[in-house]
Amino acid sequence: MRRLPNACCDSPSPPTAGIANVDDTSVWSGRLDAFNWKLVGKKELYIPYNTNAFNVPAKDFDVIGERFLIPTHVRWELHRVWVVEAALKEGQRHTSPKSVYYLDEDTWQAEIADRWDAKGQLWKHSFVLPMLVPDAPMTAGITFGFYDLLSNTFIVNNVMNEKSEQLVYKKLPNDTWSPDSMAGSGVR
Repeated sequence: MRRLPNACCDSPSPPTAGIANVDDTSVWSGRLDAFNWKLVGKKELYIPYNTNAFNVPAKDFDVIGERFLIPTHVRWELHRVWVVEAALKEGQRHTSPKSVYYLDEDTWQAEIADRWDAKGQLWKHSFVLPMLVPDAPMTAGITFGFYDLLSNTFIVNNVMNEKSEQLVYKKLPNDTWSPDSMAGSGVR
């Protein structure tokens, strides 16, 4: 097993050709300690929800438009969400020094977010499409992306319409994640 450098935060994400940052994955996947977090409160908001129908069309481009997801394939529901603000701490750096996240009250998953650039301009609107996975059982945010409001572009990841299997869950033995097991399965 070989240790990789820490790809984090506002490092460009290789699978997106650098368009997205690492922490744009699934609305948020960055470090918590670089920001001051404030729980603003709860409100009702339309968010993507129960979006399993997104995976029904046979082709990826049946659900993706030129600059947006085709609305007929994304279900929006009025839901209660927790509103959480993130402000960059003094001495830290990030391309989005301010963000607001909207966490579904039921799953605690960040479903959508707004991110501002260093000039204070609203820059990105991020989303994840939560799908019900009854076999697991769970709600999974597989497809995600964001709209870049300044460049009028968007990115979407994990569109699986053309995959033969969209979601496969296997129960792995508990010792799968032990250091010995991981070291034994690593490429040398």
